[in-house]
Amino acid sequence: MGNTIAMGDRKESVRHSCLLFTTQLHVLFLKKQLSSIKTTTVMEALELINKIGRTTEIKSHLLEVIDAFQRMDYHTLSDILDDETYYQDKSKITFIYNQRYIFKELQKLGDSYLNLSTDICTGCMCNEPIFVFTGNESGRRYAIYIEFTAGDITDIYLCSIKSHISVCLPPF
Repeated sequence: MGNTIAMGDRKESVRHSCLLFTTQLHVLFLKKQLSSIKTTTVMEALELINKIGRTTEIKSHLLEVIDAFQRMDYHTLSDILDDETYYQDKSKITFIYNQRYIFKELQKLGDSYLNLSTDICTGCMCNEPIFVFTGNESGRRYAIYIEFTAGDITDIYLCSIKSHISVCLPPF
C-alpha cells in the first residue's frame, strides 16, 4: 500500500508541475502580447513630433507649443499661436483664457510641471496620435490633438476620453 500512495503522490506532483508550467507559459504569452500592443500603439513624443513636423520650422514651432503646455505657460501660448485661428472652436483669446484656467486649477492641485507622453485617441479623433500632459504631483492627464494644415497649426482639440481634468475645466 505504501507504493500506491507514493505513486499517487508522484502523479499528483507531475500534474501540479504541468499545470504550473502551463500557467507560466500563459503568463509569458500574455506579457509578450501586452508589450507588443503598447509599443505598436503608443509612440514616443519625439517620434510623434518628427512624424507631424515635416520641416525643421514646423518641428520647432510644435516644440515651442508643447513646451508651453508642459510649463503651463499661457503667456507663451498666446505669443506663439496664430491670432486669427480658432482653437477648439473658440477664438484664440478664449482658448488662451481656458488654458489659463486649466493651468491654474492644476497648479492648485500642486502641479508645477506637466510631464509629456503620447497615446492614441479612442474617441472623436479615433486612432489619431495625441499628446498627453500629466501633472507632476496630481497625476491629472490633459490630452490634446494638434491639427496641422499646410505646415501650420490649425487647431488644438482637447481629447476628453484620455484626459482626467474635468474638475479643471472652466464652467463655460
